[in-house]
Amino acid sequence: MTSTTCRHSFPDPHPAPLTHIRDCRHCGTSYQEAKTAMTAADEIEAAAKELQADQAGRETVLPSGAIISATLAKPLADWLATTATSLTASTHPDWQDCVAADALAVARAILGTQEQP
Repeated sequence: MTSTTCRHSFPDPHPAPLTHIRDCRHCGTSYQEAKTAMTAADEIEAAAKELQADQAGRETVLPSGAIISATLAKPLADWLATTATSLTASTHPDWQDCVAADALAVARAILGTQEQP
C-alpha cells in the first residue's frame, strides 16, 4: 500500500532489528519498500543513461511515442547527468523532486514512468 504524496512517518525509525519497524503511519508503506524506492536523482540518472545508450546517431523513441532527435539526445543526456550528479551531491533525497522538478518531469517522460511513492 503506497501513496504518491506521502513523505512517510515511521513509528520508531531505529529499533533493532530494522525488519521490525512498523509501516508508515500515513500510507502503510513498509520501511524496506520506502528505503529501496528510487530517488529523483536516480530517476534522472537512469533517463540520462537511456539517452546515452541510444546515441548511435539515431532517434530515440520514448514510451509515449514521441521522438527525440539524435542532435538533441546528447545535450539532453548531458544536462540530465549533470543534474543527477548535482542533486546527489547537494540535496537531501526528500527534496530532490522539488529542487529539480523540470529535470524529473523530463526523465519520467523518457523512461515512461510515473511519480513514485
